[in-house]
Amino acid sequence: MAFEELEKNRMKAYISKVSIEYIQETIKKNNLKKVLEIGTCYGYSALKLSTVAQSVTTIEKDHESVEIAGKNFKKYKKDNIKIIEGMAIPILKQLQKKGEKFDLILID
Repeated sequence: MAFEELEKNRMKAYISKVSIEYIQETIKKNNLKKVLEIGTCYGYSALKLSTVAQSVTTIEKDHESVEIAGKNFKKYKKDNIKIIEGMAIPILKQLQKKGEKFDLILID
């Protein structure tokens, strides 16, 4: 799935396209299933990773970014991305208490 429009219009490129592509290859080569991303912004990384991972959980503290990312996930019809709004540390503690495990964790 191509995300050229989103790539072109990214205002905050915290992680490069080349880096995301490297992480995608790592996920494929190692058959990783569950990804956790800390820092969603507008959802570009989560979208790219969702094309190779079974599921992506992403955490974002900024409400406006959560809304924009949610719209992007719907626009690209990605239903294997779960976005959680809030501060990372308390959310990570909740995920740990629930016994959640991830194959790859990305701080973006």
